[in-house]
Amino acid sequence: MQEKKSGVDFDLLVDEYSDMLYGFALSRIGNEALAKDLVQETFIKAFKNEEKLAELKSVKSWLFTVLKNLIIDHYRSVSGRMERHTEELDYKTFFDEKGMWHGDKMPSDWRATYDINKEEEFLKLQEILQHCIGSLKDRPAAIIRMKYLEDEESEEICKTMGISSSNYWVIVHRAKLKLRSCIESLVSGENRKEDGL
Repeated sequence: MQEKKSGVDFDLLVDEYSDMLYGFALSRIGNEALAKDLVQETFIKAFKNEEKLAELKSVKSWLFTVLKNLIIDHYRSVSGRMERHTEELDYKTFFDEKGMWHGDKMPSDWRATYDINKEEEFLKLQEILQHCIGSLKDRPAAIIRMKYLEDEESEEICKTMGISSSNYWVIVHRAKLKLRSCIESLVSGENRKEDGL
């Protein structure tokens, strides 16, 4: 059987785009192994469609579209396994209409001990925040990353994740409460260490 000759240099393609695709997937998935798998799957699809690929004006756009669809498929399959029961939550008690903490509801240790102008403390907070986001389940972690770290619009996140707006807000609310608890726990642990307790 003769090999197809499309003019696509897959070694160059992988070298040029794998890091960008991996960064994109990791920011949405939060799981290194799964992000690598999805990038690999993207390149497999590219290989299977090499004739089409050779005719495209923007291979990069095509690759990112394929990867984004794989991420959406992943979350849709996960959502089928997620619990269906959702509690009524008093979102307005803790957060304003933009999803930011009300001043008096912000974690007290966080508010009292961290000064964003002090780089060392800010870096510690970043480390704590990344740890706490990593402790969330895949879908809530991805949503929090997209919304608050990448500043994506809620409607776009709902479309990407294949969820309704109300489901989105429940996930965000629960994730914020878990993040708050995690942050308070780690910050108070840091304070005890510093006090020699």
